[in-house]
Amino acid sequence: MLRNKGKRMYSSFLSGVMMLSLMLPAQQVMAEQGGGGSTSQDAKSSLAPVILEDFENGFDKYLPSAGAQFNKVNLSIEKDQERVRFGSGSLKLAYDFTGTTGTSGAYLQTTGEAQNIKVPGYPEKISMWVYGDGKKHWLRMQMLDAKGAVPLNFVDEHVGVDWVGWKYLEVDVPKGRTLPFSIDMPVRYMETSGDKKDAGAIYVDQIRALYGPNEDDIEPPVLSQLTPAAGVPVASSQPVISVHAEDAGYDRAKHPEDTQIEPDSIRMSVDGEQVQHILTVAEGLIRYQPEAPLADGLHRVKVSVRDAAGNQTIRSWSFKVAAGAPKFTYEAPDVTYAGNTYSLDIKGVKTGEISGGRMDFVFDPSKVENLRLVKGSMIDPSVIQAEVDQTQGTVAVTLNHLSTSGLTDEDLIGQVLYDVKKDAVGTNEIQLKSGSIALVEGETSLSFSGHTLPSSVQTGLSLKWDENGNVQGYETVLEVKNVAGNPVRNAQVFADGQAIGMTDDEGKLRTAGLTPAVKDIKLQAAKEGKYFSPVMDFTVSPLSGTPEPYSINVSMGDDPAVSRGFTWQTDPGTEGTVVKVAKQSGFSGFDQKEILKVEGTSELFQTLDIGTVRVHKASVTSLEPGTTYVYQVGDGKGHYSSQGSFQTAPASGDRTSFVYFADSQAKDEAGFKLWGDVVKQAFKDTPDAEFMIQAGDMVEKGFNEQEWKWWFSEAQEALLNTTLIAAIGNHEVMGTTQSNDFLEHFNQPGNGLSSLKGSSFSFDYKNIHFMLLNSEYLYEEQQQWLERDLASTNQKWKIAIFHRGPYGSIYDTEEVRNLWAPVLEKNKVDLVLNGHDHIYLRTHSMMDNQVVKEGEGTTYVVAGTSGPKFYPLTKKYWQLVTDEDKTQMYAAVEIEGDQLKFVTRTVGGRVVDQFTLTK
Repeated sequence: MLRNKGKRMYSSFLSGVMMLSLMLPAQQVMAEQGGGGSTSQDAKSSLAPVILEDFENGFDKYLPSAGAQFNKVNLSIEKDQERVRFGSGSLKLAYDFTGTTGTSGAYLQTTGEAQNIKVPGYPEKISMWVYGDGKKHWLRMQMLDAKGAVPLNFVDEHVGVDWVGWKYLEVDVPKGRTLPFSIDMPVRYMETSGDKKDAGAIYVDQIRALYGPNEDDIEPPVLSQLTPAAGVPVASSQPVISVHAEDAGYDRAKHPEDTQIEPDSIRMSVDGEQVQHILTVAEGLIRYQPEAPLADGLHRVKVSVRDAAGNQTIRSWSFKVAAGAPKFTYEAPDVTYAGNTYSLDIKGVKTGEISGGRMDFVFDPSKVENLRLVKGSMIDPSVIQAEVDQTQGTVAVTLNHLSTSGLTDEDLIGQVLYDVKKDAVGTNEIQLKSGSIALVEGETSLSFSGHTLPSSVQTGLSLKWDENGNVQGYETVLEVKNVAGNPVRNAQVFADGQAIGMTDDEGKLRTAGLTPAVKDIKLQAAKEGKYFSPVMDFTVSPLSGTPEPYSINVSMGDDPAVSRGFTWQTDPGTEGTVVKVAKQSGFSGFDQKEILKVEGTSELFQTLDIGTVRVHKASVTSLEPGTTYVYQVGDGKGHYSSQGSFQTAPASGDRTSFVYFADSQAKDEAGFKLWGDVVKQAFKDTPDAEFMIQAGDMVEKGFNEQEWKWWFSEAQEALLNTTLIAAIGNHEVMGTTQSNDFLEHFNQPGNGLSSLKGSSFSFDYKNIHFMLLNSEYLYEEQQQWLERDLASTNQKWKIAIFHRGPYGSIYDTEEVRNLWAPVLEKNKVDLVLNGHDHIYLRTHSMMDNQVVKEGEGTTYVVAGTSGPKFYPLTKKYWQLVTDEDKTQMYAAVEIEGDQLKFVTRTVGGRVVDQFTLTK
């Protein structure tokens, strides 16, 4: 690898900028003449990298705070050279996602199109340097081409930024895009999982466009031979502290004079104070010997080194001086309980030889309070004083004339008492910020460091309530237990600091006083003033819904010839769950004798946005094959839906017709009206469709029930009169309950993985075997199930349905391509129906990740968009037909005998694509 060093490397950046400025007009002309997806990439030249952003000129063109689902996002220029990779500043992107729901993001975003970063020509890659925080969030960038957004992923979504310190990253720019390029969100730090919402900060420096291989030196120097070794006690109070530094890949034969590190970049500190080191250049030996003795105890060393290319390595380690000299010691309990008092005990070794000293302790003021100093019993008040700052949590202990106190090593010099707050949780840390000791013999004060003392904050009690005890108007059953899990009798429960009652012999308190009104309450249990539970947030969930059924749909049963599943919602007070079913032939009304009446079950569902509703589910399993039925759902007491209908599958047959939709994803009523319009058009164009398939991402945020209500409402007439097969998408699992927000709306089969009931299953419909998979979870487990499922079927046609496809446009899911596609293709699955890409796409016939002849592999389709959101095309070798029309579309599939006919139309009637698969 070429290693561009120092000024030579920076000058190459400048020359690259000048070269591009001269060549750009010609490149733009070539791009315009290329047509379609053709770009100047086809005639690229070997150009030097171009710096797009180096954070040396402030943030005027960026929003001061931007993101999604966050508590706080702050941008600033970082000047600390440890976190600056080049020049004098880097981007600090601080975020707080704690407790938020949905996909969170902290963005560096321009203020508008005029401020977007212009990207010259057609780069092969975009690169950046990132100082990670190890929080494993998803790092992305949003680039724009002439047609729209081009998302770039610097790390895998499921791996994230899993390092701490500087790391060089680069990402490929997709081929086949239309110039010009610009960037409106250079940094997007995101988290999709509700289990990983936290706070932190990352640092970013030097974002570049690369037009060929990166030949820069990106490897940091190597620091080795740490002396004294980490954690090893040394007997000398003036030890030589040293470390060996050399550039990565250093070759002594080529560079005998030095080890290729920058002498001016070296920084060494001992106990937080920078010291004057000595460098032996030829050996790369950095050393320091204290002029004055170090105090007995712990000492911290930190060394920072850069090479000529600016790569930095920082090493910190600690060693202990054990020369038998006098010293201070301190200790505190490692387990504490909320609401109780504890002490930091300060002692000394050979205190008769200590004249004085100072120790600056830092406590966490969010965890502890009422800091105060208590002197040892043998200490005169004039010997020990303390400066206490309750707000900052600091205690500065000062000692004078300690040698006159006559203490042994077991005697207390003093104690810092502290109360652990009643609402404290987590870990409390006591840090020794700095320390010094003065001996009777000697005129100088010696500094020392010390260990941080962590203590877990535990609670003596736990408090919980019944699942729906926070629903408006419902009784709440509170339960208090001790650390052993046993019920606690006579525990007092407080609501917003006011006592509301005592627990009974079972540790329970029943009350109707918490839920009459919708509000937020702080609950805590206590016993005897010394045992406490954590403070719990209790939010009263309002009642929502109506007595009349809504959001009604019919799902395939385990056997589509004889069974169906029904789902609907009402208000919480409407508890009855009844389905009335009758054959359409000869039907005269739901009061006729031949009505089949089936009772189901219901449960309360607490949504995050509109409150609590009741979900009703029922299954009918004794139907006749090949029969059209009418039905009503309701409570059995007068609150019923409109009449709906569905058709069971014949016991056999070789003709089937259905319609298929992809991403209806919207976030407002107007967006869902587009979905409703395309559904109406699809059934108007395909009146003989026996069922419908939706391939996921039905809504923008699966945890927002209002979006589901709009989704059902806009298509309710069609959903009342057909059977729906629904795949789960990534936007359905954005909440904190994984698949549950999706499952509350459908009653689908559960013959797949037991842990994915209702979102992963298979069924036979006439001579077709359908497999529906959950592309959000358990890829390997579903692969194994898929192997078994396909091995057990001998149906003529095989069709798979899932959201994230293996062969897409912007998105092609690697796990699916590696784990599921080989199984589908090996078992001769004819057709795979996907979503996720918000574009129409049909692949070549695929086998083992290769294009094969028609009929020798599997065809994959993404049926465009049935809602308002669209993505531009990213060209891939597997694509046979694509269409970027930004309008809603659907597909109609007809299977008859040996032929499968597939037609995709826009809502306006244009035929987007049509093809035939033949057996």
